[in-house]
Amino acid sequence: MFDSILAPTDGSEHASRAMEVAIDLAVKYEARLMILHVEIHHGTAQEITHILRDSTIPPEIRREIDRLQNISAPIPVGGARGRRTLSPKLEQYVGEFIVKRAEDYANAAGVRKVATHITNGSPNKRIIEAAEQEKSDLLVMGTRGLGGIHGFLQGSVSQSVRSHCHCACLTIP
Repeated sequence: MFDSILAPTDGSEHASRAMEVAIDLAVKYEARLMILHVEIHHGTAQEITHILRDSTIPPEIRREIDRLQNISAPIPVGGARGRRTLSPKLEQYVGEFIVKRAEDYANAAGVRKVATHITNGSPNKRIIEAAEQEKSDLLVMGTRGLGGIHGFLQGSVSQSVRSHCHCACLTIP
């Protein structure tokens, strides 16, 4: 039924639950699983620390997270639209961590074909592009992510993807 499943993740709780479903389906249907992460440019220290839980955080990354404590913009996930709150080094570290954690979980669960990709840009556009490029039969994602109030006001990534994607979409609350 499904040969190729795309599972975008931002490391949020909703994305983690969706990843579990995507992995279960990939095992059941012996499908290829593509794990996609679109780099996070905005985030609070609390969000980043939560994503990196259960890991040993290197000192230079810990300093980057501590720097976020001093940013006084509690609105949309960390700051004004277009303004970066995460350094490129922290973006890369977090992205690699999120993808590696999901890949390890998929391999441990018995998914035979796992691929990963980290990209940059508009999450909804990159997810739709990846679904087309991968010729995905199914896209599995969380209903919400790290979008905060920004997502509520402008519409969530999952809503946009469901409206424009040409494959079956399963959103997990």
